[in-house]
Amino acid sequence: MARMARFAVGLVSASVLAGAIGLPSRAADLTQQLNSDSKGAQRTLQSEADREVQLGTQQQQIGQANSAIASWQRAIALYHRIGDVEAQGRVYDLLGYTYARVGQLANADDAFRRRLAIARDNQDVQGQIYALNNIGTILLQRRSLLEAQKTFAEALNVSQQIRHTVGQGISLSNLGLVSYLQGQYQQAIGQLEQARTFRGQSKDLIGEANTLSNLGDAYQAIADYRAAYIAHRQALFLGQQGSNRPTQFRALDGMIASYRGLGQDSNLTAALNERLALASTDNDSMQVLTSLKAIAQYHRQKGDMLGAKNYYEQALEIARSLNATEDREFLITQIGALNSRKFLR
Repeated sequence: MARMARFAVGLVSASVLAGAIGLPSRAADLTQQLNSDSKGAQRTLQSEADREVQLGTQQQQIGQANSAIASWQRAIALYHRIGDVEAQGRVYDLLGYTYARVGQLANADDAFRRRLAIARDNQDVQGQIYALNNIGTILLQRRSLLEAQKTFAEALNVSQQIRHTVGQGISLSNLGLVSYLQGQYQQAIGQLEQARTFRGQSKDLIGEANTLSNLGDAYQAIADYRAAYIAHRQALFLGQQGSNRPTQFRALDGMIASYRGLGQDSNLTAALNERLALASTDNDSMQVLTSLKAIAQYHRQKGDMLGAKNYYEQALEIARSLNATEDREFLITQIGALNSRKFLR
């Protein structure tokens, strides 16, 4: 690209000279040809960058995160050469999400901050809202609660200025989560109740379900188990509508905790069995393991030690197949305790 720029400067001088001797048409033809060549080279770089983005997406989908990151970094370099700033911003989003997924939080933070800078330069308000929420989420994962709170508050302020429904829902939901983690449960409930309204208007089923699950946890923290149950039950319904298993498991866990708080043993048993059935249907061994451990614990709390031992043993078999060392050691300890005369006499 630098070489092309030097030729362009030279042609300006040649054009002036040619005009002085009566050959302006030929100079114009040469300028047009070089402009065409420049556009052709730019299109080639654009296509190459687009291919790198697509390749990175394919690599990410099959679990090759490091290869995807390398492809996207090459794409950014190419977009930088042709001056496509908007495309760079989109790729920084992809990088940020992938870095976060593999636990490289510092790199994720850097990618999202670069995305934010581009959004600000381009006066892309929506881009700013999403970037700020992404940065806040990384700060949250790094346990920088106050910095995360400030970032989410900035995102909310920007969202409110343009009445951006989605942005207000996300930002309020994130602020509610920060308040919950700070132990400010009533404040969290207020923020999350506001967030659920915007989430519902946005028609984002899984986003609304996540907000409801957070709300249920906040109600749980103040021992309002009925309100917690209602929030988690609504989250489960939305998770089912969106066919999102993680959302369904989280909602069921919230319902189980609510039933325990309400002392509703029959409903608690049904929810535990529903969780196990869901995990078994998906052949999700880790979720089956989690379900069996929860059922065993429930039987133990009821005083049914033989029932608890049976479920712990089933769980141990799965933990061994998964080579889940911590779970295996925990289960061996529990079974050993139940085998002692202290519990089975």
